[in-house]
Amino acid sequence: MPSYVGKRGYTVSPWDLKARENGRQKGPSFSLTITNGRFLIQSQTGKTVCGKDEAGRKQCTLEENYISEFPRAGLTNRWIDFVMQIDLRKGQEDFKLWADGRLVFAHQTDLSPWGEELGFKFGPYRHGMFRSEKPIQTETIFYSDIARAKNCEGLGVDCKDKVVVPDQNIVFGAKQTDHLKLFFNNKSQWDDVTRVICKARSRCSF
Repeated sequence: MPSYVGKRGYTVSPWDLKARENGRQKGPSFSLTITNGRFLIQSQTGKTVCGKDEAGRKQCTLEENYISEFPRAGLTNRWIDFVMQIDLRKGQEDFKLWADGRLVFAHQTDLSPWGEELGFKFGPYRHGMFRSEKPIQTETIFYSDIARAKNCEGLGVDCKDKVVVPDQNIVFGAKQTDHLKLFFNNKSQWDDVTRVICKARSRCSF
């Protein structure tokens, strides 16, 4: 990702994972985003919360949100090798993310709560652009060697460090990790209760 990506007042999502319900794509269960230059990973889980927006349209999302911000230094103008391990079997749900061989995120969460396929979407996807500078500038992100396999050997990556990992919810190397609990208030508008889980730690359990 070039250093200018995501610095211009809106959100850029290089890739995310989206659950489906009745064949329709829902919001992201897990996403990598850059908002106003801040590098974030977000995981959504828990029960479905629904309400109506200001136009009276039904809106639904997952209640529990975990957002971790990572230091920007060293994340731009170079290739980053991401590996994801996803288990969607009911009762055995698991998600892990490695960046350049280091475990970044481990969460025993159901990324597909409606029991349908989980979609992988890579972008760039931009939103919140009403807050951006004018005119909107072109941004370019580079992707290479995107693949899916049943094991890491099938991806051609070293599996030694991907066998024994913590069996709990952990994020490594984040500046701060927040927990947001989303709900519709009595005005049928989105609201949230935010709690900082940990700040400026190399390892955060939640």
